[in-house]
Amino acid sequence: MIAIAYGFQAISTQSGFLHGLKLAAVAVVAQTVWAMAVKLCPDRERVTLAIAAACVVLGSSIAWLQVVGLTAGALFGWIFLREKAGSGETMPAERGAQCSRSIRSAIKSSCSF
Repeated sequence: MIAIAYGFQAISTQSGFLHGLKLAAVAVVAQTVWAMAVKLCPDRERVTLAIAAACVVLGSSIAWLQVVGLTAGALFGWIFLREKAGSGETMPAERGAQCSRSIRSAIKSSCSF
């Protein structure tokens, strides 16, 4: 989509096509964000944590604050949100070896980043 947009911009065709591409991209991103929000923030505590992290990240112009906010949110969720209150449903972190491999992979990826 980006290559097509640049191509049409270079030959200076009608901007209606570019506007349509932008609308399609917005619709795809909005649908994806909505699907992730429903899946990753199923309860009020996680929604509040996500909104607080978004406010901190969007309210600051410091680039490294994004990494700090992400790490703080991950630690807070790992410590306080491991088990849903009253339901007995546990998060994947308590499922065993499969998750420990993914946690190790996540830590390695974060360190290499």
